[in-house]
Amino acid sequence: MSERLKINWANWTTPGSYTWVVPINVKWIKGYIIGGGGGGGAGSASYGGGGGGSGGYVIFQSPVTPGENLSITVGSGGAGGVVGSTSAQNGGYSNIRFNLDNSSLTANGGQAGGVGSSSAGGAGGSGGSAGGISLRGMFITYGNGYSGSAGSSSGGGGGAGSIIINAFFTGTNTFASLGSGGAGGGLNANGNIGNNGLVLIWWEE
Repeated sequence: MSERLKINWANWTTPGSYTWVVPINVKWIKGYIIGGGGGGGAGSASYGGGGGGSGGYVIFQSPVTPGENLSITVGSGGAGGVVGSTSAQNGGYSNIRFNLDNSSLTANGGQAGGVGSSSAGGAGGSGGSAGGISLRGMFITYGNGYSGSAGSSSGGGGGAGSIIINAFFTGTNTFASLGSGGAGGGLNANGNIGNNGLVLIWWEE
């Protein structure tokens, strides 16, 4: 009777840059990359701001060489708009670069929601895109994020939800809201910040 494989994982959810070294004897990794969500737009006295779009995503399997370095970037959620002051910000991109051959996978951040005006609600931000450069035999699925909802005379638009990833092997799926867009601000209210992105890598031993 064969032994059951052990599943290991590493994940990054705080915006910034990191380096990860492929463990000894690991020849394949799998994972998810999600861009940061766009911030929600601020509302005016008459109409709410638009909700931010969610980040794009990448689902992948890739051959790796034990000991090679991967450069990892996690995108931040975009700031919400401030009434009468600043516009909402787009989410940041999340990325993995394989330094051995410069293959790369990128999930772009969601777009910011628009500000509410005196005559119309702010437009919902569009979802982020995804793409990459594969110089090795990867299996890749690219997906766009979802668009936020437009604001209305009764309040701000909803931020777009992000992809739900199958990561229950960690014991609990704590990644469900990462990459989602911030809700638009209600009447005379600031927009909400988008959620940060994610890089999750897992492998079997």
